[in-house]
Amino acid sequence: MESNGSGWQTTAAAADPASWELLVLSKLKWDVAGVTAHDFLPLLLSRLHLRDLVNKEMVQRHAQTFIALAARDYEFTLYSASTLASCSIAAALRGLGVDGHLPRLQELTGIDLDCLQTCLEQIEEMVQNMIEERVVSVPNGQAREAAEWTPPPTQNKAHNNAATPTDVRDVHF
Repeated sequence: MESNGSGWQTTAAAADPASWELLVLSKLKWDVAGVTAHDFLPLLLSRLHLRDLVNKEMVQRHAQTFIALAARDYEFTLYSASTLASCSIAAALRGLGVDGHLPRLQELTGIDLDCLQTCLEQIEEMVQNMIEERVVSVPNGQAREAAEWTPPPTQNKAHNNAATPTDVRDVHF
């Protein structure tokens, strides 16, 4: 240990900002290693008896997509990570023409079958709505529906000369 002149003793490891962050988190008793729905996917898929019915990697990719899409909808925050993972797998399997695995997922997780069924229906409704609301991206970054689109109103010259965009649609990431 070294003295820094102010009476505090420091170590070389303590000077690292990451170690200070970890110290603060540990003192606050924060658990930053939370379990997500993605963590459940390999566990559940390994216990489902899919064998040669489907490609497990494809099911996992589809389920990961459903989980990512569900993260955009606040209604899915009501479900536990294991519920969301189970239903995403069930939706992926159903989409690939292999249905009937929800009861097995219920056995594996111990989650009420009605809850799983409701979540599965919400995932399928979300996907169906996204398919129906497909948008076409135009070169300037604005989105428009393929059938009905009207151009934005023309802006006056004061807005065109501004360095900062004044309309959210003008901000391109």
